[in-house]
Amino acid sequence: MRDQLARRPLVVAATALALGLSSSFVPWHLLLGAALLLLLPDRRSRWCVVFSLGLGWLLRPMAPAQPVWEKHSDSLEGRIVSVPEDRTDARRSLLDAGGKRYVLSTPRDVDVSFGDVVRVGGESGPLSEASGYQHGAVGTLRAIGDVEVRSAGPFVGRWGLAVRDSFRRFIDRVLSPKDAALVDAVAFNVTTDIDEADYSAMRRSGIVHVISTSGVHVVLVASLLAMFARRVPVPRPWSLAALAVLLVVYACAAGLRPPMVRSVGMALLALSAYLFRREPDGLSSMAGVSVVTLLADPWAVVDVGFWLSVVSVGGMVLFIDNFQPRERARGPKDWLSSALRTSGVASLATLPVVGAVFGQLALASPLANIVAVPASELLLVASLASWLLSLLVPVLGQGLLLISSGPLLGLLRGAAYAGAAFCPGVPSFSPYWCVWLYGVALAFWRPFTRPA
Repeated sequence: MRDQLARRPLVVAATALALGLSSSFVPWHLLLGAALLLLLPDRRSRWCVVFSLGLGWLLRPMAPAQPVWEKHSDSLEGRIVSVPEDRTDARRSLLDAGGKRYVLSTPRDVDVSFGDVVRVGGESGPLSEASGYQHGAVGTLRAIGDVEVRSAGPFVGRWGLAVRDSFRRFIDRVLSPKDAALVDAVAFNVTTDIDEADYSAMRRSGIVHVISTSGVHVVLVASLLAMFARRVPVPRPWSLAALAVLLVVYACAAGLRPPMVRSVGMALLALSAYLFRREPDGLSSMAGVSVVTLLADPWAVVDVGFWLSVVSVGGMVLFIDNFQPRERARGPKDWLSSALRTSGVASLATLPVVGAVFGQLALASPLANIVAVPASELLLVASLASWLLSLLVPVLGQGLLLISSGPLLGLLRGAAYAGAAFCPGVPSFSPYWCVWLYGVALAFWRPFTRPA
């Protein structure tokens, strides 16, 4: 294990950076960083720990000072630092104004996107209990009147928002509000309007990841884009560059949440491996994207979604070998075996974290995922294909969505409610027990060498 860590400096850097960032909440995490120094065999890896741990300590997120306690009129100028999320009656984003962050609520027709510098007049107030985790925000700001855009942010953010809005208008015309909300959640991780009963069943059954745009979604979208790119007569490096831009636009449309950033980042690293004639390494790719995510948003270190993404992908990278040679074509039996193995590993990897945070164990999660994952994949492809077709022939696009969405949504909801029936509660326990459980699992891991 020591040699494996020494060969993967990005894994060492990501671990030390996370310990340094989290030290503002748990100071003795710095001692774990010191213990990591003793584990590593060479000087280069130890300097990597020292640098990453120190950088994390310098960038560690601090609890917001001087929060807003009372409502009052305010006028602020700042930068939009999150992709706007659509709520029932508003569009919500995070505004950084003079080093203080506010949860900004604007009308849904206001055209602001990630990276815009805006001037907003309105009413500021305290965070409500329903606001939840807000990346260090000190209060809320409800826009009253016009929102002035002083300078526009990156074009990919605006393109992503335009894609998401166009898609949502299309499915709203075709489907019922309840079905449209679930399709939007599967395609772009917009979970704000999803039916509460549907969301609860999906969370309890362990299939909530299908509405969190991540690895599976990125692979499918990248595969579709790559299929079109291969038919365009342009050099391979240029087609890969265009594919990378489109994946970033999709990430912006899906909210730039940690699982999506991680998945797109890993896809981009895998694509770049072709240009440099190198074999992609799953652990290093995951760790590299984790470093970028934590540096871009240090508050991600306390985001449950980020850690669920890390442990699920880490489990699949470590215990599902994608390089094993196959002597015969894959048939239905092979597909079922692969689906069961992938679902089982991902479910077992997330089980300790889910139990510690939510106090429930989704025992039927592997079986529920056997139905939910293919259904969500087909729903994603069918809905995006229907939307693209509707841009050319509206009637055909609407017909395709109507025909495909009904059965697939039925399978998805059936898996969620059936799996939720086998979800016993567990006594609360410290998340640090997860470290020991993952340590035991790593004792059974053996590196796989790809055959020449």
